[in-house]
Amino acid sequence: MNQPVSSLRCPQCNLLNFASEPFCKRCKINLQETRSAGEANTVNINISFPTGVQPRINTQQNVVGANTPQFAQTPPVDYAPTSEYQLQNQIGFEQWQQANVPVNTRFYPPPPAGYPMQSPTVWRRGGELVVHRYAGALPERCVKCNEYISDYSSGAYIKQKYRWHNPLVYIALLSPLIYVILSLVLSQRVEVDIPLCRRHLDDRKSTGNYLLGGGIAAMIAIFFFGSFGYIGFAFLIFFASLIGLTLGFEYSYKPLQISKIENDYVYLKNANNEYLSGLPNC
Repeated sequence: MNQPVSSLRCPQCNLLNFASEPFCKRCKINLQETRSAGEANTVNINISFPTGVQPRINTQQNVVGANTPQFAQTPPVDYAPTSEYQLQNQIGFEQWQQANVPVNTRFYPPPPAGYPMQSPTVWRRGGELVVHRYAGALPERCVKCNEYISDYSSGAYIKQKYRWHNPLVYIALLSPLIYVILSLVLSQRVEVDIPLCRRHLDDRKSTGNYLLGGGIAAMIAIFFFGSFGYIGFAFLIFFASLIGLTLGFEYSYKPLQISKIENDYVYLKNANNEYLSGLPNC
C-alpha cells in the first residue's frame, strides 16, 4: 500500500524534512515559522510498503530516529508480495538496468560459417592462428616457443600493428604511385597484443637495432654515391634497401605474419605448433 508522508523543505538550506520536525536537521532553523507562509513548499513523498508489512512512525520529538519509517514486524519467511508490489519492483529493476548499461560495450559480430559458436576468442585453423579483432589478449604463452609467461621477468605482451589488403591490389605495382594510393585507401588495419618470452623479446629488439643500422648505412651510401655523381647507383641502393628493410621488418621484426583479414577475423601465420595445438580448432 502507499502511505503519503508529508514533508517540508527548509527555506535556508533546501533540505527536505519531515513535516512534524520543529527544526531543520541541517541548519537548525525554526521550521514552524515557515508553515504560516502557506503550502507552496510542501511536497508529498509516496513510500511503498508491501501488503502485510505496516510502517511505524515514531512521533516522539528530539529523539534519534524519530519520524523514521520502520517495519512494525519482520516479514515471515514464506511471505509472498502482492502482484502490485512485484510489478513495482520489476519496473524499478528495469529502470536500474537501463541506467547502468555499460558504456562503449563492444559488439562482436557472429563468426563466419564453420567457426564454433562461442564468445570471441582465439582459434587455430591448420597452421594459422585466428584472432578476432576485439578478442583481447592471447593466452599467456609465447607464440614462438610456447613458454609460459608468468610475470614481467619471463616475458611480456607487445602491441603489434598489422595491415592487409586484397592481393589483387598488387597488380597496381606496375605504377608504384597508384599502388601506394590504393594500398593506403584499401588496406585494413588491426592491432594484436602478442605474448613473447624474454628470449624472443630480446631477439626482436636486436632485429630492430639491425634494421635501424641498415637504414642509416643505406642513407649514408646513397648520399655518398649521389654526391660523386653516381645517381643511378644511388637509386639502386635506395630501392634495394627499401625492399630489404621492408621484408626484414615484416618477416623478422614482427613475431607473426598476417595472412588475411576477413569479417573482423585476423589470420596470422608462423606461430609455434605446440602453441597452436592448445587452441580450439576451427
